Amino acid sequence: MKKQDIHVLNWERITQNINTSSGTNKTTNKTDRMINKGILFEDLIEKLLVAMFPNETWRRTIESHDGKRDFVYPKEESFPDQKWAECKNYSNNLSLNIIAPTLIMGAIENIESIFIFSYSPLNDNAIEGILNYSKTSKRKVELFDGNVLESLICKFHNINGIADFFPNTDFEKAYSVLKNKKMRIIKIIKDINGNKISASHLFELGEFFYIYMIVQNLTYEQVNCRISIKNNNEHLIKSDISIGFYTLPFAGIGEYSIQCQTLNPGNLNCKLRITVENSEKTFSTTQKIRIIDEQHLFWIETPAFKILDRCRTHLESYSSTSLLIAAESGMGKSTLINILSQEKNIYEKYKILKIDLNLTRNCCIKNIFTLIVGLHDNEKTSKEQKTDENEAFSLLMGNYAENAEMIAETMMKLYDTSHPYLFVIDDAQKIDRAYIALFNELNERAEKEDKPIYYMLALNENECSVDTLLSRLNWDVENHEHKCELVGLNKFGRNDIVSFMQHKYGLKDLDKYFENFDKEIRPLDIHRLCMNLKSEKIITSTPNSKEYIIVDSFKFHEMINHIYTDISLKNICSSFGKGDDPEYVLKYLYITDKIDSQMRKKWADIINQLITFGILKEIDGSIAFYHDEIRNLVGEKIFFSEEDYADIYKDKNLDDTAKSLCALNQIGRIRDSIPFLKNFFCSCCQIHKKSHRYEICWLIFENLNQLTENGLTVDALRFVKANFALLNAEQGHSSFLNFLKHIADSALINRWDTDSDSIENMAYFIKKFFDRSLSTYNYQSCSEYFKKFQKVFMDITNISISRRYFWLSHFANRVAIALDRSSVPLCDEPCKVSEMYALSERYCIDAGNDNELLLQITIDNFNRHYVYRHDLTVSIVQNTYNFLTQMPLKKSMLLEYHLLLLEYLTLKMNDKMIDDNKYNNLLKKVDDISIICQSSFYRLKLYMLKIYIFIELRRLSNAETLLKEAFEFAYRRDMRSYIYKLTYIKAHILIFQADTKAEADIQQQIFLAFRQLMEQRKDAPNDLMREIFLVVRMAHFINEQELYASEILPKSLSDGSCNLLREVYGYIKGQHTEHERLFGMQSYFTFNKISFPNI
Repeated sequence: MKKQDIHVLNWERITQNINTSSGTNKTTNKTDRMINKGILFEDLIEKLLVAMFPNETWRRTIESHDGKRDFVYPKEESFPDQKWAECKNYSNNLSLNIIAPTLIMGAIENIESIFIFSYSPLNDNAIEGILNYSKTSKRKVELFDGNVLESLICKFHNINGIADFFPNTDFEKAYSVLKNKKMRIIKIIKDINGNKISASHLFELGEFFYIYMIVQNLTYEQVNCRISIKNNNEHLIKSDISIGFYTLPFAGIGEYSIQCQTLNPGNLNCKLRITVENSEKTFSTTQKIRIIDEQHLFWIETPAFKILDRCRTHLESYSSTSLLIAAESGMGKSTLINILSQEKNIYEKYKILKIDLNLTRNCCIKNIFTLIVGLHDNEKTSKEQKTDENEAFSLLMGNYAENAEMIAETMMKLYDTSHPYLFVIDDAQKIDRAYIALFNELNERAEKEDKPIYYMLALNENECSVDTLLSRLNWDVENHEHKCELVGLNKFGRNDIVSFMQHKYGLKDLDKYFENFDKEIRPLDIHRLCMNLKSEKIITSTPNSKEYIIVDSFKFHEMINHIYTDISLKNICSSFGKGDDPEYVLKYLYITDKIDSQMRKKWADIINQLITFGILKEIDGSIAFYHDEIRNLVGEKIFFSEEDYADIYKDKNLDDTAKSLCALNQIGRIRDSIPFLKNFFCSCCQIHKKSHRYEICWLIFENLNQLTENGLTVDALRFVKANFALLNAEQGHSSFLNFLKHIADSALINRWDTDSDSIENMAYFIKKFFDRSLSTYNYQSCSEYFKKFQKVFMDITNISISRRYFWLSHFANRVAIALDRSSVPLCDEPCKVSEMYALSERYCIDAGNDNELLLQITIDNFNRHYVYRHDLTVSIVQNTYNFLTQMPLKKSMLLEYHLLLLEYLTLKMNDKMIDDNKYNNLLKKVDDISIICQSSFYRLKLYMLKIYIFIELRRLSNAETLLKEAFEFAYRRDMRSYIYKLTYIKAHILIFQADTKAEADIQQQIFLAFRQLMEQRKDAPNDLMREIFLVVRMAHFINEQELYASEILPKSLSDGSCNLLREVYGYIKGQHTEHERLFGMQSYFTFNKISFPNI
C-alpha cells in the first residue's frame, strides 16, 4: 500500500529520473536500471559517503557484479570487504524482504558494517528486523531512510555538490521541519521464540509473550528519552515493569521490552509512553490484550509430565543423542515440541531452527538463513519491489545455497558456539532426499569442525516406522554411529480424561459419566470431544471465571459414549451467527495455506472464534489448522462451490500458486482464468510448498480433457515435465507411484494427442510409470497397462511411425523385465518373457533401430543372462562387448559403464592367473569415467567395480579406503538399496585381512548385512533368489555362531521370503530341499572362493 508522502526535500530531479529509462552511464557501466533504482540516487549516495567518511575511499560496484551491495569499502578489490552500502529507491515503504539477502550475505562474509540508504522509510517489520539482526549477528547496521536520509542530506548539503541534487532548496528551513518530527515509534508483540504476534491474537492462559517498543531518532541531534509500559490490570497479566532510559544518536534505533504472562481471561490495555528529556514532547500509545479461557500448550497427568521432564533434561544436558518423539497421529507430539521450544532453559541454550518439511528445501533454507541472523519476519512484498526481492534471494541462494554441500558450509559459517543449532523437525516422516542430503552434509561438517548440532524430531508412526525413518536418515543406530533417545506417548484412559477435563475446564463430578468407560483415546480425540461439547453448548463457561459447567447432563453422557464422532464443522461455523463466512475462511485457508495480515484483520472475529473452538491455531506468528486431520475434514466435509473458487481467485493478495489451484478446479468457469493458466504454466513461478506442486500436477491430469478443449494441453504437460524431477524428489515412493498411476489412468480416458510435443511428454510419463512399477515390485501393473497402452498408441494421431514404435518398444521392454523378475534363476526362460522381449525388439526394428533404444535393448538382453537366468558365458560377454563397441552410439554413462563391466567380466571369466597389468589398465579407465560421471546410480557401481579390482590386486587397504568413500556417498545420496552390499564387502575385507582382533566386528557386520539384505528384499523372494549366494554364505556364518536368523530378521518379512529362508537353513544343515541346485549358485564375483554381491 502506497504511503502518504512524508518527504520534506524536493526530490523531483531524482524521482523524474527513476520514472524513465536511465540509459547508459559510462562511469558505472550500468544500463537500464530498475525503474525505482535510478542512477542519480546512487550518485547522490556516493557523494554522501565521501562526506560521511572523508578519509575512506569506497568502490562503486557494477550491476552485474554488485552482489546486492552498491558500494564497498575498501576500494581495492584485492582486500577483503569491511563495509557495504546498499541503495534502495522505491516509492513504497521498504520491505524487510528486500534488504534481508544483503544482511544475510553480510553475516556470511563477516562484514563489519552495513549502511542502508532508502528514499522511502523502511516499514515497521524492516526496522525491527535490522535491530534484531544487529543484536544476533553482532554487526553494525546504520539506516538512513526517509526523513533520516533527508536529515543526513541537510547536514552535508554544502559538501561535494550534494545540494545540486535539490535545486532551489532552503536546507535550513527544511531541517527545521525535520527537527520537529523527532521520533518514530513502533510497538510489537512477540512470542517467547521471537515470532511476531498479530494485533488480533487471542492469548491463552499461562502464555508468555514480550511487548516491544522500538524508537527511531529521525534527526541528526542526540535525543535522551524515557520509556515506560504500564499494566493497568495485574489480575490478568503478570509483567516485569520497569522504566528504560535511552540516549539515541542521530539515526539511532532503541528498543525496550518487557516479558508478560497471562493469568486470567479478560481484556486490558497496556499503556506505552515515551518522554523526551529537556522537551515537552511525550509520545504514548496503547496495546490491547485479549485473553481467552483456554490453557496454553496444555499438558497434564503424571506420565505426561514425566515424559516432558525426560525430554527437557535430555535437551538441557546437550546430549549428543538425537531426541525422537514417536507416536501415532493425534498423540500430542507437536504440542510437546512446542512446549519444549518455549522452555527458557532450552531456547536460551540453542539457536532453535524449525524445519517445515511441507516447504521445498530452498524455500525452507531461505527462511532458516533469515532466522539464524535474527530476521524473523516473513512479510508480503509489494509488487513494486517483488522483482528486486526475487533477484536478491536468487543471488543469495545461487552463491551460498545451490546444493546441500553449499548450504551446510554456509550454515556452519553462521554457527555460534554459544548457541548451537537445534533442528526441530515435526512430521519427520515427510522428509525427502533433498533434506536428508542436507542433514548428512551438516553432520559430516559439524564433526569435522567440532561444532555439534542437535536434533529434536517428531514422527507420525501411522505413516512411517522408527526403523524406516532411521534407515532413510542413514542413521546407523545399531553401530552407534548416530544414537537416538526414543520417546513414546501414551493414550489417555478413563482417569486421564477425567483429570484433563477437570484441570482444563474446571468441570466437577465427572466420575459418574465415566463409570463404564473402558476406552483409551488420543489427546486429539479429547480435543475433538471438547470442541463438540462447546459448540453444542453442552458445557459453557461461567461469567468472570475460568471454569465451565455442564448444561445438559444427558447430552454430555451421550457425547462421552460417542467419543469418536467426528466434529461437525458446519455446526460449529453455524453457531457463530456469521452466515457462510466462517466456512469461507476455512476454505480460503485450505486452498492458500496462509492468512495474511489483511485477511487476519478482515476476518478477525471469525478467526478468533475458530481458534477458541480449537479448529485453527496461531503458531510461530501464522494461522494454521489445529491438526492435519481437521484440515482433511475441511476438504472432505465442506463443499467448495464455483463461487468460492472464483472469490478466492480474485483476492488481490493471492499468490499465483493458490490462484492456479482455483483456476484448475474451475477450468474456463472463472473469468480470465484460461490466459492466467497459460501464463502460469509457461512462467517459472516458484512453488514454495511441496503439496501445492503435487496438487497442481494432479489437477492437470484430472482435468486433462478440459485443458485440451481450451488449448492448454501442450503448456500443461510441459509444466509437469519441468516439475517432474522435483515431484519425484519431494514425494515418497508410494505417493509418487500413485501420481504416476493417476497419469496413466488419465491418459487412457482423456484426449492429449493434440501435437507431437504433448505426445512425447505423455509417453515419457507413461514410461516412468512402468519404470516405477518395476522398482516397487508392481509387476502385474506393467502387464495390465501395457495391453491398454498398446491399443492407445496404435490409435493416436500426430505421431510419426518411428516414434510410435519407439515408445511401444520401451513399454514392451519394461513388461518383459517385469515378467522376467518373477522367474527363477538357473531355469529356462519362460515363454511369455521371451515373447515380450521379442516384441520389444520387433518394435525397435519398426522404429528404425533408434540407437538409444537399441542400446537399451542390447543391455537388457545381456541382463537376461547376467541378472535373471544367471547363465552368463564368456561368449555372451564378448559378443555384447563387440556389438556395443561397433555400434555408432553417442557416448553415455549407460554405455561407458557397461563397457567397463564387460571388460572386467572378460578378465574375470577368462584369466586363470591374475594379470596385474590388465587390471591396472582397467583401473585407470574406471578412474577416468568416474571423474566425468554425473549419475549417482552409476557412480556407486563404479565404486564397487574399483573396489573389486583392488581386491583382485590384493590391495586391501586401498579397497578399504574406497569402501568408506562408497558408504559416505551412498548415505549422502540416500541410496539405501546398496548399503547391504557395501556392509557385506566390509565384513569380508576384514576376513581377508586376517586380523584376529576384528572377529567381533566381522560378526557384527555379517549380522548387519544380513538384516539389511532381508529388509531390502523382504517382499521380493524372486529377487532374493538372484542373490541367494549371499544369503547362503551369511546363513552359514550365523549358524556357526549358534544363533538364529529370526533374531535379526525384519518383522514384516513376506511369506515367500520366509519360506525361502527356511529352505536355506534346511540346506546348510544337509536336508534335501526343492531349490537345492539354486542354493549352490555362485556369484560372478568370487574372491578366495567366496561369492561377493553382483554389481
